[in-house]
Amino acid sequence: MGAFAMAVALSVEMLLFSSLFLLPISVISQNNGRVAVGSSLTATTGDSSSWLSPSGDFAFGFSPLGNNDRFLLSIWYAKIPDKTVVWYAYDGNNPMVAPGGSVLNLTANSGLVLNNPQGGEIWKSEITLGTVANGVMNDTGNFVLQHQNSGSLWETFSSPTDTVLPGQTIERNGTLSCRQSETNYTKGRFQLSLQGDGNLVLISVTTDNANIPYFSTKTTSGNVPGSQGKRLVFSSSGDMFVLRENDGRVPLKGTEGVSVRDNYIRATLDFDGIFALYSHPKNFTGNASWISPLVYMPDDICLRLGVGVCGYNSTCMLKPDKRPTCECPKGFSFLDPKDIYRGCKPDLSRKSVTRVESVLLADKWVWIGISIAAALVLCTAYYLLRRRRSALASAGENWPEIENEMLIFMKSKRHHDFSVFSYSSIVAATRNFAEENKLGQGGFGPVYKVTF
Repeated sequence: MGAFAMAVALSVEMLLFSSLFLLPISVISQNNGRVAVGSSLTATTGDSSSWLSPSGDFAFGFSPLGNNDRFLLSIWYAKIPDKTVVWYAYDGNNPMVAPGGSVLNLTANSGLVLNNPQGGEIWKSEITLGTVANGVMNDTGNFVLQHQNSGSLWETFSSPTDTVLPGQTIERNGTLSCRQSETNYTKGRFQLSLQGDGNLVLISVTTDNANIPYFSTKTTSGNVPGSQGKRLVFSSSGDMFVLRENDGRVPLKGTEGVSVRDNYIRATLDFDGIFALYSHPKNFTGNASWISPLVYMPDDICLRLGVGVCGYNSTCMLKPDKRPTCECPKGFSFLDPKDIYRGCKPDLSRKSVTRVESVLLADKWVWIGISIAAALVLCTAYYLLRRRRSALASAGENWPEIENEMLIFMKSKRHHDFSVFSYSSIVAATRNFAEENKLGQGGFGPVYKVTF
């Protein structure tokens, strides 16, 4: 009887051992988040489309994009209904979107390799040195390719997209790039960058060149050696700061009153140019959602950036939650009603043009009156200009140039066209665009008064 029992036990053990080889290798690899070389994922809506972290908080793999049989190679929060993406693969400026049936393989020599359904390679991780022993999907949200000594050969934390997570850092010349919109993952118009000089900035990128920052920590070397920033740190406790070369810290507003243990925390550069900190309860009932405890960079993006937020011919307005929204003035409408941040276009229908022409012809005496009034204003301005001549000269302004341009302007028929003034004259008249001369912010940019 004892021999029979031993035989049965041995048979059961062999059966269990043999059954492991019948399981998909990606299922075996889900112990402690490790993924073995040779594992693969398929772009489908099934369970074989992702690898989970040990706690199940994060998933790496294929996230469906709508109902178009397209999938984003990404990392997302796996336990909440809003499976928010925190990292995604790029191909240049475009997200790595794979058609259904595409396969991601973990290889020893090339790391992650993505092939389309026909077998053609469409993306791979950049492994320059070493051989991959395994992959790891960590509970921090970082997917790492390791060599045999468990060191990192490649990781998603080193190539962030629009989000940083607790435990993540951004080194010098590292950037975050926003999306085009909430659902369009193509790189958008804004970047967060820790520049080579150590300054952390938010910039609008409308061409291949970056524009002037609309937020800055001013962490450059200055007059104090070692004061330049060397990395942006988002600590595992939820604190965010710029670490200087001399180990000093420049704190950014962090997770005050929010428990990192009880909440998911992320900081994201949103498509509207705001760098915001979000939290989401880990344990919840009902319809929990992401909460923004503090939107902090910058405080008023409409004031800081103006036309860079909403595009030309539009007005930037700050909502109570400090997010920008855009409006078109009367006679204009949005270029794209589905994307109000692209700007506005004039409503130039045949009917509206005819009506405008009629008004101009009917009210010609009004326009004559306006022209006379404008001439009187110009004469008065010229008189004041002459009185201020000596003061401007003592301030180092180029008075002869301004005076000559003013005379040409008054004699011409171009009273409505201020392009006759040179840039240097405008700089002088606005006192180098002094803040006290700023009248406000319009769709085309800031508006300044001139003082002669």
